[in-house]
Amino acid sequence: MFPHPVKWYLHQCDPTMFASMPPRSESLEMSLAVEETSLIASNQQNAISRLLDATEKCVLLGFFAYFLIPIVEAVWLKMDFGAILLAVSETLVVVLVLVRRPATLFSQKPMDWALAFGATLAPTLVRPTDHLDSTLCNFAMVLMVVGIGFQIYSKYILGRRFGVVAANRGICSRGPYRIVRHPIYFGYLLVHIGFLCISPSWSNIGLYVLTYVLMVPRLFAEERLLRKDPEYNRYCEQVRCRLIPGLF
Repeated sequence: MFPHPVKWYLHQCDPTMFASMPPRSESLEMSLAVEETSLIASNQQNAISRLLDATEKCVLLGFFAYFLIPIVEAVWLKMDFGAILLAVSETLVVVLVLVRRPATLFSQKPMDWALAFGATLAPTLVRPTDHLDSTLCNFAMVLMVVGIGFQIYSKYILGRRFGVVAANRGICSRGPYRIVRHPIYFGYLLVHIGFLCISPSWSNIGLYVLTYVLMVPRLFAEERLLRKDPEYNRYCEQVRCRLIPGLF
């Protein structure tokens, strides 16, 4: 290897110049190497998070576009009040997904993704039945309207933090988040109970059981990730219940 030309010239002028200079610290070199490695790892992590975020957006937008078609038809043809509220709620999901803020932490575990999308997809497969129980119909409709309204309000308060797969886009502790940690899911629960009262069938019962078999581990997966944030730990000390006020 050829010597640096400036150093070579100075060495020729004064051979003692570089001999008297202290050697470069090994600890400094190690520190620089660690910083460089950390920077590379951080850039890779950011790239992975952006890719996962884009993947989730594409899947969600495709899924909700398909899901909204029958809801929009019900609104257009029947002017169904329940369908109108549901259309507003699910359209808000699409808007929030498009404008949401980047995640500071994003789950890369395949199981977390499976739980998130499984719990989201399963309840959309239920179907209305002809066995309508008129004694429960009015109660069920009120329950569904309250549930959908609670969802809309909770999504509005959550705002640009909204997501499906476990991620940290900031901690929300306002509005319905002072009652339970997952108020959107509580709204879904009210809607599911109301729908099941109107359209009881073994297939619908099975789908809702599957939904909550996936939903509960999903809650724990989200909280496991969020608990890495000290602010969320403080929030959990203030709000004890996850899903059902006073119970769970």
